[in-house]
Amino acid sequence: MPKHKAAPAVPSPPAKDRPRVLTRRNALRGAAGLLAGGGLALTLTTPVGTGTADSQVVAGHRRAGQPVDRGRLTWGEDEERQTGWLFVPDPAEWSGGEAQPEHPVVVMFHGGSWHDESDPSYLADIAQDLARYGLAVWVPTYRGLDGPGGWPATFQDVSDAIEFVPELADQGRFRPDLSQVHLLGHSAGGHLATWAAGRDKLPPGAPGADATVNARSVTSMAGLYDLVLAENLDGGDLVRSLMGGVTPEDDPQRYDLASPIDRLPLEIPINALHGLADDVIPVEAVQGFLDELRATGNPGIVELLPGVGHGDWSDVFGWPWARARLALLDCVGGP
Repeated sequence: MPKHKAAPAVPSPPAKDRPRVLTRRNALRGAAGLLAGGGLALTLTTPVGTGTADSQVVAGHRRAGQPVDRGRLTWGEDEERQTGWLFVPDPAEWSGGEAQPEHPVVVMFHGGSWHDESDPSYLADIAQDLARYGLAVWVPTYRGLDGPGGWPATFQDVSDAIEFVPELADQGRFRPDLSQVHLLGHSAGGHLATWAAGRDKLPPGAPGADATVNARSVTSMAGLYDLVLAENLDGGDLVRSLMGGVTPEDDPQRYDLASPIDRLPLEIPINALHGLADDVIPVEAVQGFLDELRATGNPGIVELLPGVGHGDWSDVFGWPWARARLALLDCVGGP
């Protein structure tokens, strides 16, 4: 998984009883055959409708005003890595005459293969786009690989950045609606956002298990959800690095805690969108998660987009972002 441009062990539950590595390798081969036969998109795609980046109304949410950049905030002790950008809706359009208007919040996690040098600037356009629809958008950074991150630091940072949402009020000059916190992520950020959506299911002592700010939905663009499977694919050394250098055989409980597939089902919508032309995280790598979403009846949408590659989601004028934005806004409460 290439990097984006401009862009102590914890107490663990018993490992899952179901077979893992061999079973998922076989499932991967089966998915690859199905993809080659052209049947995958027909069986797994659930359309979320049409739309373009300049749509004036999306899922009942009007577009108005210009987003306001409230600057960079530091939410942790590491002033270089534990920071974030905050965009809020235009007060002239969205304040309703209040000095501190209430807004839903989207917490957006960037990709970059979990690397320490990655940053969210390549997502700035879509963050500002969401603010035009009346949402405050918090875009935190996190400690990553080739730095002080990895297991468990990266995961704890993601959790702590979500827990910081109430603190956005002062600098953001708004009241965060804590009943309307939605997670959004791309690539490695899609993995982290989907993982964070299941923090309330983690056992005591796991990173993120002490969550008090709970997500209302999660939307993942080109994410990764099964670290056991990913560790056995090309590029699995990156997953092993994220997990502190251990394999699933070395520490199955750690992989269980870090894999979104092992938290299903959730009681909130999971919108999983993936490009059929993604050659960084091929659709075969997420097939099992998509199947599990459907099998468990987890709310949300699954959509596989023909011709869409791994880096296409950050184009604010592109139809992949229009699809993801619609899925997200459809989960947000009344405008």
